[in-house]
Amino acid sequence: MMNKPVAVIRHIGVEGLGTIQNVLAERDIPYIYIDTWKDRIPNDAADYRALIILGGPMGVYEQDKYPFIEKELSLIRKARDAKLPVIGICLGSQMVAQALGGRVYKGGTKEIGWYDIHFTAQAPHDSLFASVEAVKGNPATMKVFQWHGDTFDLPGDAVVLAGSQLYANQAFRIDTIYGLQFHIEIREADIKAWIHEYKAELDTLKTSIDVSMILEDTKKYSSLLNKTSKQVFAAFSGLIL
Repeated sequence: MMNKPVAVIRHIGVEGLGTIQNVLAERDIPYIYIDTWKDRIPNDAADYRALIILGGPMGVYEQDKYPFIEKELSLIRKARDAKLPVIGICLGSQMVAQALGGRVYKGGTKEIGWYDIHFTAQAPHDSLFASVEAVKGNPATMKVFQWHGDTFDLPGDAVVLAGSQLYANQAFRIDTIYGLQFHIEIREADIKAWIHEYKAELDTLKTSIDVSMILEDTKKYSSLLNKTSKQVFAAFSGLIL
C-alpha cells in the first residue's frame, strides 16, 4: 500500500489539486493525475491507495457527451468495495453521490463566488472536520468558494456534514468516502484563472454575479479557506497513511 499513489481524477486542466498538492507533498504521499480528456480511466482501484476526484464544467448526467463518466462512476464504486478513502470536490462530489446511489440534477440557482455554509451537528464528530475552527463556532458557519449549478440527492446511508442556504448538501460522508460541493482546495491564483477560463459563463450571469465582488471577497476569505483546506486534507491524509 505504501508505494501506491493516490489517483487524482482531473476533468479540465485549470482545475487541479490546489492546496491539496502541498499537503500530499509534506507527507510524502505520491499521486498521479488521471486526465479524463486524454487518459484511460482505470478499470479498478487496486493500483491506488485513495481517490481524489476534482471539479469540472460537465454534468454527471451528460454521459452521452462524456463517455468517461460511466467508467469514473464504476471506479468510485470499486474504491468503495475496496474500502479506499475517496474525496470528491464539486463535480467530484456529484460523481460520488451518483455512484453510490444518489441522483444529480440541475439546481435552481448557480452558486459562483463566496457563500456561507453551515455545519451540521455531525461535523464536530467527523474525523475530517473536527479540527476546523468554524465547526466549533456558534453558529458554526464559514465562507467557502463555490462554482456550481448542479446539485444532488444523497443515498440513505450518507451523513450530511454541511449545507448552505441554497443547497442542503454541501458536504457529506459515506464510510471513508467524502463529497464536498464547495472548492476547499482553491487558491487566489486559481480563482483568477477560472474567471478567465469560464468568462463565457460569467458573461451570461452579469445580472446576478459580480466578478469584482468575487475578487474582493477572495482577498478577504482565501487565507482562512487555505488554512481550513490544510486541516481537512491533513486529516484525510491520516486515512490514507
